[in-house]
Amino acid sequence: MHGSHVKHMLIRAGAGLLAALLCMGLVGAAGCGKKKDGAGAVVNFPVEAAPRRLDPAVAASAEELLVVGSCMEGLVRQDADGKLVPGVAEKWEISGDGRVLTFHLRGDNRWRLPDKAAGLLGPEGLAGFDAQVTAEDFVFGLGRGLPEGGFTARAAGRLTLELALERPGGQAFLYALAGEAAMPCRRAYFEACGGRYGLAPEYLPCNGPFYLDRMGEALTRLKPNEGYRDGAGALPAMVNLWTEPDPYLRARLVGADYDAAIVPSEMEEAAPEGVTGRALKNATLALVFNCEALTDVSVRVALCAALDPEALGIGQTGLLPGGTQAGGKSYRAAAGLPDGVKYDPARANALASSAALANSATEKIKLRLICAPEDETLLRRALQGWQRAFRLGLEAEIEALEPEELAERMADGDFDVAVAELRAERSSAPEALRALEGEGSPARYRSAVLETLLAAAAQSGDAARACLQAEEHLLQNGVYYPLRELSGRLLTAQGVEGLQVSPVGDRVRFDGVRKWE
Repeated sequence: MHGSHVKHMLIRAGAGLLAALLCMGLVGAAGCGKKKDGAGAVVNFPVEAAPRRLDPAVAASAEELLVVGSCMEGLVRQDADGKLVPGVAEKWEISGDGRVLTFHLRGDNRWRLPDKAAGLLGPEGLAGFDAQVTAEDFVFGLGRGLPEGGFTARAAGRLTLELALERPGGQAFLYALAGEAAMPCRRAYFEACGGRYGLAPEYLPCNGPFYLDRMGEALTRLKPNEGYRDGAGALPAMVNLWTEPDPYLRARLVGADYDAAIVPSEMEEAAPEGVTGRALKNATLALVFNCEALTDVSVRVALCAALDPEALGIGQTGLLPGGTQAGGKSYRAAAGLPDGVKYDPARANALASSAALANSATEKIKLRLICAPEDETLLRRALQGWQRAFRLGLEAEIEALEPEELAERMADGDFDVAVAELRAERSSAPEALRALEGEGSPARYRSAVLETLLAAAAQSGDAARACLQAEEHLLQNGVYYPLRELSGRLLTAQGVEGLQVSPVGDRVRFDGVRKWE
């Protein structure tokens, strides 16, 4: 049996005993039994890795964003369809010039302090703590999470927040405020944490539908926040997030150990009978060019121009998958497909020749090519096109690597060209594009021009058009070459209703989940 699954079974046994004791009233917590309307259930959901940093200003992985989105709430949020809905702000106005946004906050949104808060704040600080979420909490939180957001924030009253933008674009900016980085933060508690904010349950006060009860390698647990909208929020009694990196087990155990799971599309076949599936357009298979190794843009563009889509067996596709959104709409539907670098043997040969001359006629360009075993045939077809373009000026070696080694090599930058899955961790097209740029990106590409384009996309009235320009920049500079769109699957067990998941799977809402026998 899979090693991690054995460990999780033991932990689940203890968790099950605790839940049973709670429901029998033997451990001093009321009302955790499932009700006739499906509320009050324990929800079990697997995640690929354990969350580690839950500070909204720095949370980055899919698991971290999932927990932050469950435990925190910003001014506004996006529903499963990408539409903006009220969060802590019950209403807002945008000035006629689009540069000033005024938010009126709910009076019933409160901080749920961790059980060990007295150890940080002290008895007096705890006694004097005002739990109501205020405009000042957002001023401090926005200053931490969006320090260069192109705006100034001030509290115009206890429950009134005013944001003044440097340029018009108030409606578009609302979508940036729906992200995790725009969550509130109580300054006194943040400072009391001494640099440990978000690293454990005692270091994370919560104002969302859940609070963080446990955070560990195998299990992260969420419980309903009674201070969220006067306790009228979450239906489940508990949400268990089990760490399970094996996608086969995530699929196979839906309906038994798990109530739902997100898995690669090919894993749906492993799911038991009766489990329902829904497509999540959340990734793109692409050629990734290491821009720190292949510094000459003409070499990268020559490699792209030498690729014949028909020979590769691919069609035209974009760099971002179809589930990404811009301005609350499908990004791909609004923007269309980018042009990219077209197949042009003459251009490829010309660029390759100029690159060879610059590199000296005696020294060949050497490429380290890496991919997963299932993509080796595709990469060999690409290599044939490159050898024709570069003729005798190219040497290449292909390594087919297992997933863990492939990920390590890419993380270390130990490659020149890789065939890799680019997963969109965010539904927001501007944020998904930002993850493809910079030192920590798969291609290690940095560009002041691209930074300007992405900054414009965050406040532009036509976010889709601005994102398409940024996407086109990455393609025309030979940073990535998209091959095909990949889809994940949301698997849901019978009797589970109300789970809201965004089109790429980055936003998962558990607060409305009901479980029926």
